[in-house]
Amino acid sequence: MARQVVTWLEGAAPDLRDLTREMIQQWLREQEARGDGDWTVMHRLTKTRLLLDQAVTLGMVQANPARGITRRQPKVATRRRILEEHEIEQLLEVSLKHRQWINGGLPTVVRMGLYAGLRDEEMTWAQWTWLNVSRRVFTVQRSVCELTGEVWIPKDEEARDLGVKEELVDYLGQEKRRLRRADLLGPFLMPGGGARRPGFKEKPLSENAPQAAFRKMVRAEKMDPAITIYSLRHTYCTMLLRIPETDLRTMQEMMGHASIRTTESYLHPIRAEKHPSDALPY
Repeated sequence: MARQVVTWLEGAAPDLRDLTREMIQQWLREQEARGDGDWTVMHRLTKTRLLLDQAVTLGMVQANPARGITRRQPKVATRRRILEEHEIEQLLEVSLKHRQWINGGLPTVVRMGLYAGLRDEEMTWAQWTWLNVSRRVFTVQRSVCELTGEVWIPKDEEARDLGVKEELVDYLGQEKRRLRRADLLGPFLMPGGGARRPGFKEKPLSENAPQAAFRKMVRAEKMDPAITIYSLRHTYCTMLLRIPETDLRTMQEMMGHASIRTTESYLHPIRAEKHPSDALPY
């Protein structure tokens, strides 16, 4: 999606100083007119904001016109798939058997989703320096590929700390040793692609690679095809929100949501057969 935005920017405003808020709004209207979905349009706007933020940082423009555009959060047409506990256990186990893709990083994808609630692109840009082992804190933050100079900025533009379970810390320690033995260790948790790519160990994975590998595993294991990487993120958030001590504001920070309304959408209802009405005081 970032490439689509770059292509449009190159055609609409070769000199980014000529880009205006009105030009971006017109582009969004054109997408809607041709039938692109609300979420697709919203994600393109988000990518545009982040790319232009980098342009501001590099001194290419003085201000980011995309930051002046506000859009209502699209409604979710279908409820995200939340995993049952037995499905979580199954994914943790079977992912270890499917190391033939993304340099063996599929177990990392599953665990970073279930134990930290990371988005796809956050997983691919995650670096080993993000993990503080002694504090058991994982910090999602600005990431730079030293080889290419490419910069990645979190969606909410701010670093966020995640306290993570010991199981994740232990796994990452084992994974780091595995990568070192296989001569695959680089700055990123998951090295970027096959050995045919020059300097692949120093690059992040393509943002689409984790989902593609995850889909192959789900198909191979004959699991519900509705289970996606985003199901892991929704499961993580939903499970934590069902703990009495967890509040929405804390979860908003942990998930990196700009609006608390987005966090509220993760409040999946308790199943009817759980009979929450039994708690009524009458």
